[in-house]
Amino acid sequence: MNGEELDEITKYFVNHFQSDTMKHLPKATDYKSLNDKLINAFERRVVVFLRTAAEKFQKLVASGLTIEQVWNEKTQQQFIKAAEYFGEAYMIREAFHNLDNSEFLNEKTRPTIEKFLQIYTIYTILDELASFLYGDFFEEHDVEEIRQSFRDLCHVVRKNAIGIVDSFGYTDDDLMSVLGSFDGDVYNKLINIVRKNPLNKSNTLPGYFDYIKPLRAKI
Repeated sequence: MNGEELDEITKYFVNHFQSDTMKHLPKATDYKSLNDKLINAFERRVVVFLRTAAEKFQKLVASGLTIEQVWNEKTQQQFIKAAEYFGEAYMIREAFHNLDNSEFLNEKTRPTIEKFLQIYTIYTILDELASFLYGDFFEEHDVEEIRQSFRDLCHVVRKNAIGIVDSFGYTDDDLMSVLGSFDGDVYNKLINIVRKNPLNKSNTLPGYFDYIKPLRAKI
């Protein structure tokens, strides 16, 4: 590119497209940190889908079909899907990169935002797992590992969940839940709402006196 330095994601694609086969591409076990593993899962998916589409394109053109036929009738959807995956991979890489370079994050907020980003990334992987398994980046034990990471992360961020939700300025009506309370006084509001329910006017429901208490008296 006229001597210009390639950005990281372009370097990734150039390097991995030079592999003879997809079997030579790195796998999840080749990366030690969770962030690197997640970033490369998205980038590997783009490489696999793009290479597959490109190889199919070349094979069909070589068989005698015109470029227009191959694109419009055979490979268009595959290239579109690869482009969508590229957008996701770029977003994920930039998001993790900006964690360490953002002037808006400090030592207290950065770890929390990082964990929420990890949760989002893992959720996307699990939600679209078939596309990530294609190309053998993940093996069975890797999938269980990221599932456990997802559960662990959800447990860790739970204490910050209300504050994070409130920071976006969503109203309780938007969320259809008292858990969007701006002042953080969630549980008192929840108790007050429950107390307004007619069934909670008394600690004991009328049915107890009509049915349970007479039955217990006979025992």
